[in-house]
Amino acid sequence: MKAIIIVKENKNIISKVIENLLSYDIDDFIVFTKEHFTRREREYYRTNKINVIFLYDNGKENSITLLKNIRGSINSQFLIAYSPKIEKIDIEKMIIAHKNNQTIATLSIIENKLAMAIFEQEVFDYIKNQNSLESEVISRIAEDSEVSIFLN
Repeated sequence: MKAIIIVKENKNIISKVIENLLSYDIDDFIVFTKEHFTRREREYYRTNKINVIFLYDNGKENSITLLKNIRGSINSQFLIAYSPKIEKIDIEKMIIAHKNNQTIATLSIIENKLAMAIFEQEVFDYIKNQNSLESEVISRIAEDSEVSIFLN
């Protein structure tokens, strides 16, 4: 499974999020951040055979644009981590719940904020000219009863 990590600020939490996801055999990452990574930081992941693609957020992109740009590299279900607090989520149980519910999206909320989402490729069918995955696209998916909520 591919993981997309969206971190607008404080790139230091990215390593923590990646380490957490590695414990669930997730080892293919796309990191979307406003901060640049040094050659040493990138080399660390290469040396440890962790596939990480770093995409720089120039302030003009949003999650919809990001997904449109990487659509060709996603060929199965994928997750998006929005929060460093994902260590509070039992990701293994969330993945199982997502498979059992057979919905396009499964969301996990922490402190009234979207912390993590698992999507099937069909999410791309809902992305047209929307500006926000988190509000517009997920709302459209929910209208079709294709969203599940994962409670820890």
